[in-house]
Amino acid sequence: MEKFAKGERVIFRTEDGSKQRGKVTAVLPKLRSIKTDSGHIMKVPVRRLKKSPDRVLILEGRLDRTLRSNRIYGDMLKTWLSAYGVEALYERVHTTEDMRRFLSREGRDIATRYIHIICHGEDLSGCGTAKLCLTFDKLDLFKNCNVFENLTGKILIFSCCEIGNDIRVLSLSSG
Repeated sequence: MEKFAKGERVIFRTEDGSKQRGKVTAVLPKLRSIKTDSGHIMKVPVRRLKKSPDRVLILEGRLDRTLRSNRIYGDMLKTWLSAYGVEALYERVHTTEDMRRFLSREGRDIATRYIHIICHGEDLSGCGTAKLCLTFDKLDLFKNCNVFENLTGKILIFSCCEIGNDIRVLSLSSG
Protein backbone atom coordinates (compact mmCIF):
# COMPACT_ATOMS: atom_id res chain seq x y z
CA MET A 1 0.00 0.00 0.00
CA GLU A 2 1.40 3.37 -1.01
CA LYS A 3 1.85 5.97 1.70
CA PHE A 4 1.16 9.62 1.01
CA ALA A 5 3.15 12.44 2.57
CA LYS A 6 1.99 15.89 3.55
CA GLY A 7 1.66 18.13 0.49
CA GLU A 8 1.07 15.37 -2.08
CA ARG A 9 -1.84 15.69 -4.51
CA VAL A 10 -4.29 12.78 -4.32
CA ILE A 11 -7.53 11.59 -5.87
CA PHE A 12 -10.11 9.41 -4.11
CA ARG A 13 -13.76 8.38 -3.99
CA THR A 14 -15.95 9.55 -1.13
CA GLU A 15 -18.44 7.34 0.69
CA ASP A 16 -21.15 8.32 -1.82
CA GLY A 17 -18.87 7.33 -4.75
CA SER A 18 -18.05 10.79 -6.08
CA LYS A 19 -14.47 11.55 -7.09
CA GLN A 20 -12.52 14.21 -5.19
CA ARG A 21 -9.07 15.70 -5.56
CA GLY A 22 -7.02 17.42 -2.96
CA LYS A 23 -3.78 17.81 -1.08
CA VAL A 24 -2.67 15.85 1.99
CA THR A 25 -2.58 18.26 4.93
CA ALA A 26 -1.80 15.82 7.75
CA VAL A 27 -0.50 12.26 8.08
CA LEU A 28 -2.46 10.21 10.62
CA PRO A 29 -2.22 6.45 11.33
CA LYS A 30 -4.06 4.70 8.45
CA LEU A 31 -5.73 8.02 7.52
CA ARG A 32 -4.79 11.21 5.77
CA SER A 33 -6.36 14.58 6.33
CA ILE A 34 -7.10 16.02 2.90
CA LYS A 35 -8.04 19.55 1.86
CA THR A 36 -10.10 19.01 -1.29
CA ASP A 37 -9.98 21.28 -4.33
CA SER A 38 -13.40 22.59 -3.30
CA GLY A 39 -11.97 23.64 0.09
CA HIS A 40 -13.42 20.93 2.35
CA ILE A 41 -11.23 19.10 4.87
CA MET A 42 -11.77 15.32 5.05
CA LYS A 43 -10.12 12.35 6.73
CA VAL A 44 -9.67 9.55 4.19
CA PRO A 45 -8.35 5.99 4.63
CA VAL A 46 -5.01 5.54 2.86
CA ARG A 47 -6.34 2.53 0.90
CA ARG A 48 -8.73 4.86 -1.00
CA LEU A 49 -6.03 7.30 -2.11
CA LYS A 50 -4.29 7.37 -5.46
CA LYS A 51 -1.65 9.73 -6.77
CA SER A 52 -3.32 12.54 -8.68
CA PRO A 53 -1.59 13.73 -11.82
CA ASP A 54 -2.37 17.30 -12.77
CA ARG A 55 -3.99 17.87 -16.12
CA VAL A 56 -4.14 21.17 -17.96
CA LEU A 57 -6.79 22.11 -20.49
CA ILE A 58 -5.32 24.62 -22.97
CA LEU A 59 -7.91 26.52 -25.00
CA GLU A 60 -6.49 28.83 -27.66
CA GLY A 61 -8.07 31.27 -30.07
CA ARG A 62 -6.25 32.64 -33.09
CA LEU A 63 -3.67 35.23 -32.07
CA ASP A 64 -3.08 38.49 -33.94
CA ARG A 65 -6.16 38.09 -36.11
CA THR A 66 -5.68 41.51 -37.73
CA LEU A 67 -2.16 40.51 -38.75
CA ARG A 68 -3.37 37.18 -40.10
CA SER A 69 -0.85 35.50 -37.82
CA ASN A 70 -0.41 31.75 -37.74
CA ARG A 71 1.24 31.98 -34.31
CA ILE A 72 0.07 29.31 -31.86
CA TYR A 73 1.34 28.38 -28.41
CA GLY A 74 -0.74 25.35 -27.43
CA ASP A 75 1.50 22.71 -29.02
CA MET A 76 4.61 24.27 -27.45
CA LEU A 77 2.98 24.37 -23.98
CA LYS A 78 1.78 20.79 -24.35
CA THR A 79 5.33 19.61 -25.17
CA TRP A 80 6.84 21.65 -22.33
CA LEU A 81 4.34 20.35 -19.76
CA SER A 82 4.82 16.72 -20.83
CA ALA A 83 8.51 17.04 -19.86
CA TYR A 84 7.28 17.62 -16.29
CA GLY A 85 4.83 14.71 -16.37
CA VAL A 86 1.76 16.94 -16.72
CA GLU A 87 -0.91 15.83 -19.16
CA ALA A 88 -2.14 18.67 -21.35
CA LEU A 89 -5.21 18.65 -23.56
CA TYR A 90 -5.05 21.26 -26.28
CA GLU A 91 -7.97 22.57 -28.31
CA ARG A 92 -8.44 25.55 -30.59
CA VAL A 93 -11.56 27.56 -29.75
CA HIS A 94 -13.16 29.77 -32.37
CA THR A 95 -16.51 30.78 -30.88
CA THR A 96 -18.22 31.28 -27.53
CA GLU A 97 -20.06 28.02 -28.13
CA ASP A 98 -16.70 26.20 -28.60
CA MET A 99 -15.54 27.63 -25.27
CA ARG A 100 -18.76 26.55 -23.55
CA ARG A 101 -18.56 23.03 -25.02
CA PHE A 102 -14.91 22.39 -24.08
CA LEU A 103 -15.33 23.78 -20.56
CA SER A 104 -18.46 21.71 -19.91
CA ARG A 105 -16.88 18.51 -21.24
CA GLU A 106 -13.22 18.65 -20.21
CA GLY A 107 -13.10 21.58 -17.80
CA ARG A 108 -15.36 19.87 -15.28
CA ASP A 109 -13.40 16.62 -15.44
CA ILE A 110 -11.98 15.82 -11.99
CA ALA A 111 -8.52 15.28 -13.51
CA THR A 112 -8.42 18.78 -15.03
CA ARG A 113 -7.01 21.16 -12.45
CA TYR A 114 -5.80 24.03 -14.62
CA ILE A 115 -7.53 25.75 -17.51
CA HIS A 116 -5.26 27.99 -19.57
CA ILE A 117 -7.01 30.29 -22.02
CA ILE A 118 -4.82 31.91 -24.67
CA CYS A 119 -6.20 34.54 -27.03
CA HIS A 120 -6.38 38.27 -27.52
CA GLY A 121 -8.29 40.18 -24.93
CA GLU A 122 -9.64 43.68 -25.03
CA ASP A 123 -10.99 46.18 -22.57
CA LEU A 124 -11.41 49.21 -24.80
CA SER A 125 -12.78 51.59 -22.22
CA GLY A 126 -11.02 50.18 -19.16
CA CYS A 127 -14.35 50.16 -17.33
CA GLY A 128 -15.97 46.77 -17.51
CA THR A 129 -16.14 45.69 -21.14
CA ALA A 130 -13.52 42.92 -21.19
CA LYS A 131 -13.83 40.46 -24.04
CA LEU A 132 -11.94 37.39 -25.14
CA CYS A 133 -11.26 37.72 -28.86
CA LEU A 134 -11.74 34.24 -30.25
CA THR A 135 -11.19 33.49 -33.92
CA PHE A 136 -14.72 34.29 -35.13
CA ASP A 137 -16.39 35.64 -32.01
CA LYS A 138 -15.87 37.89 -29.01
CA LEU A 139 -16.81 36.45 -25.64
CA ASP A 140 -17.98 39.23 -23.30
CA LEU A 141 -16.71 38.09 -19.90
CA PHE A 142 -19.42 39.90 -17.94
CA LYS A 143 -22.44 38.99 -20.09
CA ASN A 144 -21.24 35.42 -20.70
CA CYS A 145 -19.69 34.65 -17.29
CA ASN A 146 -21.95 31.56 -17.10
CA VAL A 147 -19.50 29.90 -19.54
CA PHE A 148 -17.24 29.47 -16.50
CA GLU A 149 -19.90 28.03 -14.15
CA ASN A 150 -19.35 24.77 -12.29
CA LEU A 151 -15.56 24.92 -12.42
CA THR A 152 -15.17 24.65 -8.63
CA GLY A 153 -11.60 23.96 -7.59
CA LYS A 154 -10.16 24.80 -11.00
CA ILE A 155 -7.42 27.34 -11.57
CA LEU A 156 -8.15 29.58 -14.55
CA ILE A 157 -5.20 31.21 -16.27
CA PHE A 158 -5.91 33.93 -18.82
CA SER A 159 -3.08 34.76 -21.22
CA CYS A 160 -5.10 37.53 -22.82
CA CYS A 161 -4.14 41.21 -23.08
CA GLU A 162 -6.10 43.75 -21.01
CA ILE A 163 -8.39 41.24 -19.24
CA GLY A 164 -7.00 42.22 -15.84
CA ASN A 165 -8.29 45.79 -16.35
CA ASP A 166 -11.88 44.68 -15.79
CA ILE A 167 -12.19 44.63 -11.99
CA ARG A 168 -15.93 43.88 -12.20
CA VAL A 169 -15.33 40.63 -14.10
CA LEU A 170 -12.43 39.59 -11.87
CA SER A 171 -14.64 40.02 -8.78
CA LEU A 172 -17.20 37.61 -10.29
CA SER A 173 -14.65 34.83 -10.25
CA SER A 174 -13.68 35.34 -6.62
CA GLY A 175 -17.22 35.27 -5.26
